[in-house]
Amino acid sequence: MEYHNKHPIRLLALEHSPNDVERWVQLFRHTGFPLRVEYIASLEMLEQALKRQEWDAVISVEETPTFNAHQILRTFRHKNLDIPVIVTLNQYQPNIVSKWLDAGARDAIPANSEKHILHAVVRECSSLEGRRSLQSEQRKLIEANKRCQLLLNNAPEAIAYMHYGMHVDANQAYIELLGYDKADDLAGLSLIDLVTGKSKDAIKQKLTQFQQGKSSPPFECQLSHNDGQIISASIQLSEARYDDEPCIQVTIHPAIIPTLHQPLHEQSPLTPRDHMFQKAEELLKKASRTTLIWLQIDDYDSVRKSTDINGVLSIQHSISKLIREHLPETMSCHYGDDVFLILDTIMNEDKVSEKLSQLQSLIGNHLFGSDHETLTVSTSIGFATQQDSNDLNSLISFAQTAYDLCQQDKDSHIKQYSRTEEVRLKALDGDIQARIEQALSDETFQISFQPVINVTGTGEKQHYETMIHIPTTGKETINIHRCMDAGELSTLMPLVDRWTLRQSVLELTKKQKKGEIPRLIIPLSQWSIQDPKLVSYLSNLLKASRIPADSIILQLQESVALQQLKGVVELEKDIQKIGCLLSIDDFQGTSSALRLLQHLNLYLVQLDAQFTKTLGKKHTKQLEDILNTLGDNNTHCVATNIINSQTIAHLWQLGIEFAKGDYISHPSNTMDYDFE
Repeated sequence: MEYHNKHPIRLLALEHSPNDVERWVQLFRHTGFPLRVEYIASLEMLEQALKRQEWDAVISVEETPTFNAHQILRTFRHKNLDIPVIVTLNQYQPNIVSKWLDAGARDAIPANSEKHILHAVVRECSSLEGRRSLQSEQRKLIEANKRCQLLLNNAPEAIAYMHYGMHVDANQAYIELLGYDKADDLAGLSLIDLVTGKSKDAIKQKLTQFQQGKSSPPFECQLSHNDGQIISASIQLSEARYDDEPCIQVTIHPAIIPTLHQPLHEQSPLTPRDHMFQKAEELLKKASRTTLIWLQIDDYDSVRKSTDINGVLSIQHSISKLIREHLPETMSCHYGDDVFLILDTIMNEDKVSEKLSQLQSLIGNHLFGSDHETLTVSTSIGFATQQDSNDLNSLISFAQTAYDLCQQDKDSHIKQYSRTEEVRLKALDGDIQARIEQALSDETFQISFQPVINVTGTGEKQHYETMIHIPTTGKETINIHRCMDAGELSTLMPLVDRWTLRQSVLELTKKQKKGEIPRLIIPLSQWSIQDPKLVSYLSNLLKASRIPADSIILQLQESVALQQLKGVVELEKDIQKIGCLLSIDDFQGTSSALRLLQHLNLYLVQLDAQFTKTLGKKHTKQLEDILNTLGDNNTHCVATNIINSQTIAHLWQLGIEFAKGDYISHPSNTMDYDFE
């Protein structure tokens, strides 16, 4: 099973709750596939997700109270979107599978067949990438053909294409050279018909002897003008293709070139892109305040479809000219097909929006095109102002983000970059990173505690696991340590970890005042391992609160501990000095995982949920070996995801000390579970 695309698989998931999405996150990460997943629960959430970016696949349950897979498929058909949908079934039934395939799903698979679902998603994503690549190349081919046609039409040389000696196309220079009005006038005429005198025999011989793959040297001949005049010229034959058919390109160089009415394109008034960037970096070093403006043509795809390349070039050139005339003291360039960048270092900050509004009106009221075609366009503008900044790339990124924010605001087509506004809108759209950043700023995290009971009935300490959630637009919350895109949270998670430690110590202080001191298992992200001040921060919290240090159990994912073992060893030594304990989560008991016990003094490990699912069916011998090794190292063991009393009985027989799960108790915002 291979997936060659460089970017992560971008997956939409319709599940009964955001927490159910966790299984797909875990499945793909455990098998080494990069994944970006987003939970959807309604048509509105799907619409917003489709607006934000391109998606590679959808995993969907058949139906939830608010949304279903049929609505997803209908939406994709209506929007003509090529996104594969995998429907997960409660159980396998051939008639149900056939129903979903007929409805347009790429596959319908029982929800418990996780490996099958993984293979189906990877298969469909690889196939989709092939289709998208083909479409991209086809678009490039169409654009290349358009550019070639434009070059042909504007070429000063007289050029025509022949198929079996007959004209199939000719440019304006060729048509005017021979005195015709349009290319259709040459239809049915052969090159031999245009040659006079002795030249006829020579051209016949040249056409007969012409070989594909080679070009003939130019030869002199005389051509007949439409008004009867004789034109002395040289003709060169070369290989070409027209409408995907092999043909001959004929290039005529007349001895005396008549005056042709060739349009002269003015040079763009904007600074060339590379030159502007070079000058901009020099200006940024000197300027105390810089404004970067991102101006983009609205609905550019529709504009392109409504005109030809000449029309598009006319629009681009005219906008360039309007920018230069209205903002003469700025530096600007044509950044992309529909994007223009403007750099200003002297405009009064209070006047920027006013000036841009005037420019926007000028462009909106301007009539583009030619005498035969009139075009109008509108634009949207984002801009960013920075004090003492010399990072041009950051300015461009901020200005583009401001433009993106402008697209989401129906009331404004000019927007200044604001980090707070960017985070707020992204959070409303369901972006996990933005929600975390907003929760850090507003202190809106929700902390909960799930009891970890002692199955054997021994031991004095009560245990809870700390969980940090962020609220969603509905009643559900998301556990941020389970649903996160690792690559994007490296700067945020250390701050979340410190917030979690601070709140956990505060809650323990409240319990201590009641004469109770439970132990808290607190998740720690991989980025805090390298934080040199984390342990001293925790030590200061403990000193200020005066709670026992062994009440804090820092917990790391097994995969993180294996990947950063050297850093974890140093962290364990440091927390041991202040009296705190260490735990490993999602412990799978492989040989590499068990080797962690040789390097780390672990207080406990939490077994991977797979062991609980198969308890009494398989893995029993493997589990017994794991428990024996843990016992030899004085490491306690926690069974997770307990769903019934029979499972607890199995744990007692195996000698597993601790257990947690929703059957025992759901997470609560207080530590008030009755352990008796």
